[in-house]
Amino acid sequence: MFSATVNMVKAFVGIGILALPSGFSSSGWLGGLLFFIICGGFIMYLSLKLIDVANKKESNARSVTEFSVECLG
Repeated sequence: MFSATVNMVKAFVGIGILALPSGFSSSGWLGGLLFFIICGGFIMYLSLKLIDVANKKESNARSVTEFSVECLG
């Protein structure tokens, strides 16, 4: 649980946070906010799909990397 939380925090606070002000200034408040919400929706959808696949495979992987190696070989 701890490593999953750390991975999520790193994913959200990574380079995206550093690039966010530049993206908002280029696209404007409305466009930036809309795009931000759409990307968040895609991230949530894909995360749930990844969890579904892991549950169906009854995976014992402890990280996304271990899960990828288990699935892809």
